[in-house]
Amino acid sequence: MFPFSLMSSRNEANQDERLARVGLLRRLFQIPEIGALIGLLGVVIIFLIDVNSRAFYTGVPIRALARVLDTSATQYGLIGVSIAMLMIAGEFDLSVGFMTGSTGLITAILTTIYGVPLVPAMLVALSFALLVGFFNGMMRIITGLPSFVITLGTMFVLRSANFAVTHEVVHQTIVPNFDQVAGFEIFQAILIPIFRISGVKFYGTVFWWVGFTAFFTWFMLRTRWGSWIFASGGDPAAAKSVGVPVERVKIALFMWVHTCAWLTGMTVNARVGSAQSARGEFLQFLVLVAAVTGGNRMTGGYGSVLGASIGVLIFGFTRVSIIAAGWESEWFWAFLGAMLLLAILLNLMLRTQAEQISTAAIAAEEEEDEEIEEV
Repeated sequence: MFPFSLMSSRNEANQDERLARVGLLRRLFQIPEIGALIGLLGVVIIFLIDVNSRAFYTGVPIRALARVLDTSATQYGLIGVSIAMLMIAGEFDLSVGFMTGSTGLITAILTTIYGVPLVPAMLVALSFALLVGFFNGMMRIITGLPSFVITLGTMFVLRSANFAVTHEVVHQTIVPNFDQVAGFEIFQAILIPIFRISGVKFYGTVFWWVGFTAFFTWFMLRTRWGSWIFASGGDPAAAKSVGVPVERVKIALFMWVHTCAWLTGMTVNARVGSAQSARGEFLQFLVLVAAVTGGNRMTGGYGSVLGASIGVLIFGFTRVSIIAAGWESEWFWAFLGAMLLLAILLNLMLRTQAEQISTAAIAAEEEEDEEIEEV
């Protein structure tokens, strides 16, 4: 009996070891952020090869880090987090870019031209953003049309309104003197406080972005609403059958995305002291690519807020590195297109590999169960 027990123990040990290896690979390939991490590593290697950009990053590393984080957070950070959540729910919003410009213009025009106090002007801009987000969500639910189509129409309306209203009111595309509005210093101190680490300036938008990423990563993985968002994007019909309020979830997410666009518009106004009609142009495509790079599927039901933030970091790093290397700035858009294609291919490869490993593991378990039954 002893030899049989010893052999059985060895077989169990071998089985456990093999399953542990498969389990580790499966978990690795199923991590949504893995593609973004590979992309970030590749981009870092590319720019460290260049002599000029390498000198920039090795000269005063903390200053270079502050520059990359500031670029990432100010332009893409908050919207990248919210867009990732919307994409996990199976939707997207093309109007979010120009909403940053719209809310900034509304606040600046009301305060500098019509003398409205700063806080009420901000609340009017926020109300407008929430209304447009609600409209997009309701149109998606009522008509059943793809959110790309609905928000594409909203995007064109916002773009035209931004330019037309600004030309009508101030006869140019920029609303100046926002930094002269009463309360601007407090407004600026709250939205973009300045911190110094080892004598290097870090703007508060970095901490907004990091805080949002940490909180909503937890939110998506540990709360009921997070589960509802995944279910709404994965299989809406099945989600409805178990009581998930799919329509309410999606409308709330559209409104949340536009709230983040409002907050981004306010932080940019606080940073530059003015508003501009063209602000936010192409932003929707940048955050889309960042989200896809971060492992978020355009079909919904799968993704990661953290992955989207890593994608945002890739673009911030690339923008700074192109300037540091002395390259033509237009190369950034070529990089954007290449990253979109590579991210889609890499995520598809990782997903296929994960499914193959899962299938192999299940087949092996079934085979072992059959052997045990025969014994």
